[in-house]
Amino acid sequence: MSEPRRNQVSSCLAVLGSVYMFGSLPARAAVHLPVITAVTANYSTNQPTVTIAGKYFGTITPTVTLDGVPLVITTYTQTSVTALLPSNLNPGTYELVLTNNASQLVAGFDATIGAVGPEGPAGPAGPTGSAGPTGPPGLTWQGFWNISATYALNDAVSYNGSTYISLAANNTANEPDTAPAAWSIVASAGGAGPAGPAGATGATGPQGPSGPMGPQGATGATGPSGPTGPQGPQGATGPTGAIGPQGLTWQGAWDISKTYALNDAVSYNGSSYISLAASNTGNEPDNTPASWNLVASMGATGPQGATGAAGPMGLTGAQGPQGPQGATGATGATGPQGPTGPQGPAGPVNILSHRAKLKRDALLDHRQQHLLHDCDAHSSRRQLLHFGARHGKQLQYRVGRRGSVRASGRRPYWNAVHCGPGERH
Repeated sequence: MSEPRRNQVSSCLAVLGSVYMFGSLPARAAVHLPVITAVTANYSTNQPTVTIAGKYFGTITPTVTLDGVPLVITTYTQTSVTALLPSNLNPGTYELVLTNNASQLVAGFDATIGAVGPEGPAGPAGPTGSAGPTGPPGLTWQGFWNISATYALNDAVSYNGSTYISLAANNTANEPDTAPAAWSIVASAGGAGPAGPAGATGATGPQGPSGPMGPQGATGATGPSGPTGPQGPQGATGPTGAIGPQGLTWQGAWDISKTYALNDAVSYNGSSYISLAASNTGNEPDNTPASWNLVASMGATGPQGATGAAGPMGLTGAQGPQGPQGATGATGATGPQGPTGPQGPAGPVNILSHRAKLKRDALLDHRQQHLLHDCDAHSSRRQLLHFGARHGKQLQYRVGRRGSVRASGRRPYWNAVHCGPGERH
């Protein structure tokens, strides 16, 4: 065996099997057959030992053999025997025999010895035993320590977050944390430690097979677990315990109109309280210590957790309604003069005068359009005759001194036409 295995506190021999007895029962009723209930091996010492548990082992040193090999007994009682194991013991099944040398009665046990396997399932619960003897008195809870109260022996109080038990009767005005002769601490108030990060759970490795036991050497590391043995026999029925003190009766949230009995428990402002009196009505738990006693205070708010990851982008919402018509903006600056457009097709023109009547015939000769006019001899030669338009341009027509008609404006519809008296053009 390797050295690390020797440092193990104890290694158990998994001993499971059936108990068998040897010998005949004497006629004396006071003599009992020895019974073996358990076997445990200890490898934490230089010489491994085996401890046999049971009863009726005798008042003198018994004899123990393992497959017929006598073992050296180191200690013994009526219910427990410890012996030295052979140093070269290999795993396997052995016949362990214990002889009560006072009655010469023997008990045998077919034991399978190997590495300890995982714990088997729990056996069925035995029937309830009879009531046992009354135990020593336990502590009596008195709530928060009060300097004016007198405490009896075994009274327990809470003081500065810790719990203390009274060591004397008539215990008055002794602060629990400074009077060790009057009080003993039961539980100290622990400080809140920092929250550590949660580690990932590793996968469980497969269980390996049990190896053979080597020769006795230095204690080595613990070997792999062997297979689970069969379920052990049902244990003996234990004695019935004493009836415990009455517990609290939970009544939910405190109600000012409700009447509470002794030991009723309620919640109030995040804390829980227990009623100290019967017919307890209208007494707020947090300010009536004669009627209520604090059981558990509301815990402090924990530290703020880490900010979570940003959520996914939400879906695009529906388009909102169209807004109202905005106010008309200021008039912009006048733009630059655009280029002159192409000349359009010729259209009809009527020129009427107050005193002259012009009749027109259209003549087309390349780029010049001529009109035929009748000039009234009585017409005023400077009188405005008419306004016309060509391609959106306004034209003014006047009769000249000599009877000519002119159009003013860009790209006139016609060139000057001279109309003398009695002339036609």
